[in-house]
Amino acid sequence: MKSKKLPGFTLLELLIVLILMGILIGLAGGVFYNLNTYRMQVERRASPVNTVSRVEFVVRNDVERAQEIGIEDKQLYCYGVTDTIVYSLEDSMLLRMQAGLQDTFELEASIGKMVLADDRLRQFELSLTDALGRKNRYYFEKGYSVAEMMK
Repeated sequence: MKSKKLPGFTLLELLIVLILMGILIGLAGGVFYNLNTYRMQVERRASPVNTVSRVEFVVRNDVERAQEIGIEDKQLYCYGVTDTIVYSLEDSMLLRMQAGLQDTFELEASIGKMVLADDRLRQFELSLTDALGRKNRYYFEKGYSVAEMMK
């Protein structure tokens, strides 16, 4: 009786395939590691810029929505119909407090020039210094309606 040889792979062929797969996976892992490291470096560099942009957007939005704004003892007040938003300028951070909630932004902030009209704060300058030491100046203006000015 003749023995039939079953089609298949030899042990040597399987070992070669496993070695090649290991090499390919090792190369892909190295590429993934390098890409992840680069992504983290880019995020670290962009984070201060994103923080300054976000603060500028939030403050501008709060000033526009407020019925009246005021500045007192390193604090900016945005008085609304239902609540008041308070920005507290600390040494190395800016705190935004609204309805018991607090946002913390890690950057230096200071208030510069202020313009009053009819005993109301009309314009002010806000300087923001990011973690990289770059200083940005933003100017905010509060427009009051005639009805608000008559109050």
